[in-house]
Amino acid sequence: TFYCFFTNLLKYNELVKKLMFHGKPFNQDFKDRLESELGDIMWYWIQNCLALHLDPNEVIAKNFEKLKDRHPDGEFNPRYVSDSGVSISGI
Repeated sequence: TFYCFFTNLLKYNELVKKLMFHGKPFNQDFKDRLESELGDIMWYWIQNCLALHLDPNEVIAKNFEKLKDRHPDGEFNPRYVSDSGVSISGI
């Protein structure tokens, strides 16, 4: 499952690269492809959690707390991708 997880991350990364650097249009078909890859990534991510005897919900909660601690001034917004300037709800 570790290999499949990273393989799907690479596929998703290639799609994003095509969008950002190769002028691929962001249309419904492209969004559907991204969604499909995200579904695969989530499947393998959960399988990795289970293989390590980790509760996926606890992993998410701990990560959320880590990010809140990293941004004590309250600027952490889980619906904002800071390095791209894109609001997740805006896609």
